[in-house]
Amino acid sequence: MNQFWKKNILLAILFFTLTTVTTIKADEDDFEDLLQLQQISIPTECLATKSAIGESFSLSNEEKDLLLFMSQNVKDPLWTMTRPDPTRNTIYATSNSLRIDNRNFQTNIFYNSTNKTGVTTDNFINLVFVNPTAESQFYALLVQAIKTAKGVDANRDDIQTLYTMLKKLWIQERKAGFILKSDFFKGSFCLQATLPVILVERNLMASDEDQKQINDLVNKNFGNTGTFDKKRELARIKIGIGDTKLKFGVKAVNNDNLKIHLGLASILPTATGILLDGKFKKPQRTYFNDYDFLESLLENSRDLLIYPELGNDGHFSIGPFLEVNLGLVNNKMNLWGKVSFDSLLPAREKRLILKKRTIEDPEYINNAAESEKNKLLEEFKHQYIAPQEYDVTVRPGGILNFTFGSDWKHKKWTFGAAYDFYLQEREIFEKLHKIEDINMNSLKVDEAFIDRALQHKLAGEISYDIKLKKGSKINLGIGGDATFVSRRMGRDWTLYSKLNFYF
Repeated sequence: MNQFWKKNILLAILFFTLTTVTTIKADEDDFEDLLQLQQISIPTECLATKSAIGESFSLSNEEKDLLLFMSQNVKDPLWTMTRPDPTRNTIYATSNSLRIDNRNFQTNIFYNSTNKTGVTTDNFINLVFVNPTAESQFYALLVQAIKTAKGVDANRDDIQTLYTMLKKLWIQERKAGFILKSDFFKGSFCLQATLPVILVERNLMASDEDQKQINDLVNKNFGNTGTFDKKRELARIKIGIGDTKLKFGVKAVNNDNLKIHLGLASILPTATGILLDGKFKKPQRTYFNDYDFLESLLENSRDLLIYPELGNDGHFSIGPFLEVNLGLVNNKMNLWGKVSFDSLLPAREKRLILKKRTIEDPEYINNAAESEKNKLLEEFKHQYIAPQEYDVTVRPGGILNFTFGSDWKHKKWTFGAAYDFYLQEREIFEKLHKIEDINMNSLKVDEAFIDRALQHKLAGEISYDIKLKKGSKINLGIGGDATFVSRRMGRDWTLYSKLNFYF
């Protein structure tokens, strides 16, 4: 498989998009044996050769020619951005926020679904040529390269159609699990601990019609390519525990019909888990390095789009919170509100970032001395085609979460409704690590950091009380929420059931 990825840059671009589609979530019969690239064999003389450990590729003649063609005919970088898709930490699930409960142990079993997240593949990749003639030449060269590698009669129009269709894919995310929460009180002081246990799945998706057409085009133009582990590639699944949230508060007001709690909350980055494939095995994850850049590019590109996160990716947080509960009509009706702001502390992450363009003249590389061409082509590669992975200190944006709702009690039943607002500010890259000849100013960080994102949700809940001895009780409930406005985040919905023990 390593040999295939080193074939040439143009094949890398095509198979980047094709590898992305193999992550499409489908039934067992959908995309059966799609692509099946593992058995492809490329003659040794066609491969880029690798120099000593720690050094970059010495380019083959074929790769030089292909890079040179792209340097003369590609107008803009292939990648329009390399920022991850922002998602909402399970700690902020509305099933964990509805109502202000005291002296209880609570378990929420939930299912959350985002049919379309805030981005599509079209937001990430865009191949733009200087003129239509260059585009036609590009696909002609690409088809010839496929014919040479595969020995199949690939069609230029089919390959161009395939690329266009792959840009229409969208990202889905699903979460399921349970949230454990408990409160402890001592006089006027309280401590609350929350821990989710979750399974997260992310995948790429296309319509049924597009899936069939893509499958037909691949079979027609790539033929029988051997065995491909479909389940391993269609989605990324991670299971484990999420971040732990601790709240230290004081009862500022504790009357029968008015309660005000305030204090500090902290999120501990306890999220840990294993990455699964469809057979519930832990796949290996290889990170980017200079001398295996093509294969690593494809793997990291896929991970950028659908790699599931269980928490805040290693970031601590601290911030204030305020909870207010007002009882009306002899406490049969309650108005309540919660507001919190969490400031996330910096931590190191691995991020894909393109270099800024320094090569814009289409004839600059072609006119350079032969001794300089290899270096210039390598630079062009990382400015236009292959973003590198860097170790960066990231300061995430602060998170503001506000929930306002009302409960109505009728005998043993409680009916509730709420509005939820979630805002995460733009993150900042603070430092680049272990890169001697590169600084932050030479990278396109504006296209790599997560931008400001928000959600507005409506939620509802019905619960039933079962009284026990000495004032204790059990509360059983079901509920859900739905996003009605979002920006740079998906419009997700949630269903949950809850079991509360009051003591």
